[in-house]
Amino acid sequence: MKLTAMDLERRGACEDQVKRFRDLWGEGPITITAALCMEHPELNYRWAAQHLLPWFLRDEYERQDAPLRDEFEHQRKLLWDEHDRQDAPLWAEYKRRCEPLRVEHQSAAQLAEFERQREPLWVNYKRQRAPLRGELGRQLTLLHTEYGCQCAVLFGTLAERV
Repeated sequence: MKLTAMDLERRGACEDQVKRFRDLWGEGPITITAALCMEHPELNYRWAAQHLLPWFLRDEYERQDAPLRDEFEHQRKLLWDEHDRQDAPLWAEYKRRCEPLRVEHQSAAQLAEFERQREPLWVNYKRQRAPLRGELGRQLTLLHTEYGCQCAVLFGTLAERV
């Protein structure tokens, strides 16, 4: 399959994907191959499959992508579940320490005092949670990159048939 920046624009690609294409290959044309796609797993191959492949290859992409996407979503959920499991005691401690500060039917002055006392507790909670969030972000990035590589190879392989 040959592709130009104009082809992407005509088919409604988002501006950032068209810009990325131009940054990499100018106006084109380029020949889409699995190897080329694998070099750029950050591109939106799901969109590309839906808008650039002929219908019979689009169906094939969807059929082959479905189990990959399901596994990606499953792994993503496991990562979030583990994050939430580790965060739960930190959140519970934050809530436990905030509870004595609360007053029923708080006046404006009481609310301001609550916020003044609560703020260092919140900062402490966020500081304790930061390593968990950092690790979650790192693992999600790896997972997304792996799925992106799988989509890149799948799209490129099918595009070679056009």
